[in-house]
Amino acid sequence: MKKTTKIFDLLTTVFVRISSVILIALVVIMIVNVIGRKLFNSPISGTIELVQYGILICIGLAISRTGFEDRQLSVTMIQELLPAKGRAILRCICNCVAGVLFGSLIFNYIRIIPKAMNSGRVSDVMHFPYYLIYYLLIVAMFMVSVTFFYQAVLVVYKAFSGADEVKEKLDIRPVKTAEEVMQIVLQ
Repeated sequence: MKKTTKIFDLLTTVFVRISSVILIALVVIMIVNVIGRKLFNSPISGTIELVQYGILICIGLAISRTGFEDRQLSVTMIQELLPAKGRAILRCICNCVAGVLFGSLIFNYIRIIPKAMNSGRVSDVMHFPYYLIYYLLIVAMFMVSVTFFYQAVLVVYKAFSGADEVKEKLDIRPVKTAEEVMQIVLQ
C-alpha cells in the first residue's frame, strides 16, 4: 500500500505542478493582454479562449491532488454520528460514487471525440481543435477517477487494519464547534 501511495503522490504532484505552470502562464498572458490593450491599444488575440481552456485544464489536473489528499469539500454532519468504521464505509461509498461520476466523464469525452474530429470543430479565434481538449481532459479525469477509487480502498483498509494513526485520521470532527464559531463571530 505504501508503494501505491508513493506512486499516487508522485503522479498527482506532477499534475499539480503542470497545472501551476499553466496557471502562471495564463496570468502572464492576461497581464500582457491588459497592458497591450491599455497602453498600446493592441490586445492579444484569443486571450479569452486561452484562459478558458487553460483554467479548464488546470482544474482537471489539480483536482486529482485534492482527492489524493482527501481534502475535497464535504459535509460531516452525518459522518459525526457514525463510529469510526461507519465513517470509513460512508467515505468509501462517497469516494466510489465520485470515482464513477468522474469515470463517466471519460466515457462521455471518448464518445464525443470522433464527432469533434469529424466535424472539424475548432475554437473561434485561435482555431484550437476541440478534440485535443477532450484528450487532455480524459487524462485528467482518469487520474481523478482512479484517485477516488484508491481513496475508497485506502480508507476501508486503514479503518479495519486497527492502526491508531488511522483512527485519528478517520475521526472527522469540525475544526470548531458551533459555539466556538459564534463566539468568534460575536467578538
